Amino acid sequence: LNKKATLVADPTQDYIDKYKRTLGYVVVGKRDVGRAMVAAGWADVYVYGGKAFKRVKAYRASKAAASRANKGVFGACAGGFHSEQ
Repeated sequence: LNKKATLVADPTQDYIDKYKRTLGYVVVGKRDVGRAMVAAGWADVYVYGGKAFKRVKAYRASKAAASRANKGVFGACAGGFHSEQ
């Protein structure tokens, strides 16, 4: 889409995970792309090792709203992110 994306670190989390991947929020303009994917019902919220990330409440609220509205995977396969349907 020819738009600039910014990676924003979360001070509550490591910057690199055990697989050497850089961690952070992807932001385009003022939009958190990960949260937008969750809100659309096409991504799940995951907390690794019980250490919640800074935006977890907002992400979980977005997931709950997507579920109630049957968006994305909630409408396509009853929320089964890992189903074979």
